[in-house]
Amino acid sequence: MEKNNKKSNISNEKIGLYFNKYFNPILITSIILVFGLCYFLFAPSLIKQYTKMNQSIISEKKIELDEQQNILKELIKLNNIYESIGPSLKEKVLNLLPTDVDLANLYYNLSQLAKESNYEIEEIKVVLPKNDKEKEQENLKASLKEIKISLELKGYGYLNLKNFTNLIEKNLRIFDIESLNYEIEESIVEIKLRTYYYN
Repeated sequence: MEKNNKKSNISNEKIGLYFNKYFNPILITSIILVFGLCYFLFAPSLIKQYTKMNQSIISEKKIELDEQQNILKELIKLNNIYESIGPSLKEKVLNLLPTDVDLANLYYNLSQLAKESNYEIEEIKVVLPKNDKEKEQENLKASLKEIKISLELKGYGYLNLKNFTNLIEKNLRIFDIESLNYEIEESIVEIKLRTYYYN
């Protein structure tokens, strides 16, 4: 019995020594195998997703860049046309694009258009462009500024609405209609406009 106990103790000690000696290499090898297995199982799908995401982002950015380049080309064309016209025509262009906000004139203009179309202005909101003081101090070249207008009109009839939009279109000052909502029951027309000035 004692011999068997001694033999088992010796074999346990050998196993313990063997385990202590090779524990770190076995652990590292196991970790590498686990990571390697995870990589081969999950990496291809993750790489595909990442590649697709990158391609979609690149294509979106390319579309945006193409749009910006087209806008730039159009602006260059317009600038060339403007530079080629005479001083008298330039004055007319400046009438279309005021050199400042001139809110009083804008309110008067809109109220007259509404009155001619048998509408009353219920509410008018104007959003001016943000002033950049640094740019003003640097005395940079004038640029086109945008004014956003939300207009609520009270009145009846489709013909009056059509007349109002026609007057907006033919007005000397440039207006762009962004959206139009006509609530027939309440006889309310909500219009979002844009107009511009050159400063």
